[in-house]
Amino acid sequence: MSETNQYRGLLQKVTDWATNNEFVDVVVLTGSRARSCAEQDEYSDLDIELISEDMANLAGNDAWIESMCSPITILRLEPSEDQQWPTRLVICDNGCKIDFTLASHQRLLDMKSSGIDSTYSRGYRILIDKTGVTADLPRNLSAGGEKLPDEFKFKDCVSEFWFEAFHVPRCLARGDLWLVKQRDWTMKELLLQMIEWHTLATSRCQVDTWHLGRSISKWADPKLSQEISSTFGRYEMHDSIRAFKATADLYAKLSQEVAVLLNFRYPIEVQTKIERLCNDVLNKIAKPFA
Repeated sequence: MSETNQYRGLLQKVTDWATNNEFVDVVVLTGSRARSCAEQDEYSDLDIELISEDMANLAGNDAWIESMCSPITILRLEPSEDQQWPTRLVICDNGCKIDFTLASHQRLLDMKSSGIDSTYSRGYRILIDKTGVTADLPRNLSAGGEKLPDEFKFKDCVSEFWFEAFHVPRCLARGDLWLVKQRDWTMKELLLQMIEWHTLATSRCQVDTWHLGRSISKWADPKLSQEISSTFGRYEMHDSIRAFKATADLYAKLSQEVAVLLNFRYPIEVQTKIERLCNDVLNKIAKPFA
């Protein structure tokens, strides 16, 4: 069976199960499989939201998942500061992956009053609605993605980047390459955010920057590709130093350009003072910042 047919079969099993489950009121398909075929490929997940006023029955026992597939593993994510609803991320033995979000009616009611969120704004399909609660759900879809920051958020993120950068030379001096990579990844996450802001600030039309860097080659400036490539280094002292410098240089360039475009005051004193402190350490182990 082809990958596409496997997902179609899995989706049918989900809808058949939900139709006969007394606790499930609404099933919503989100993600790329709810949008145009051009945005799907054979590796696209199945993203499903199950809406009920009594989700404790599902959140408390994962046996229901086995009625739809044979799971190899299930990642259980409970509500937290970053996500409001419990989720179950399932890898099936046929290679399919399905992500379940377990939410109450309040999720839909909130979107009716405040507008659809980024998950729905890129496209969604109502597969089952036993109560009619989705009848007035907004259909005005938008590109979604990152929005331009205010000056306070911009400065806060710039400061956080240089705060992380401060630690890298010290970890390098100690030979703690694992910690170097940990700090480096936080810097990369902040670099990605700045790339998103730079793309939005320089674009003449609406751009969807997606999330987690997905499809970055399609929405970011093509000229950035080589510079981004240079920011990744091997698990080795000298290449880690080179990649650190490339990351800092690219972030400094993009963040200063964004500050000009948005008429923000760039915290140059933070950058220059952190660079000096980094140089003090790098001078002892390798070449300093240019």
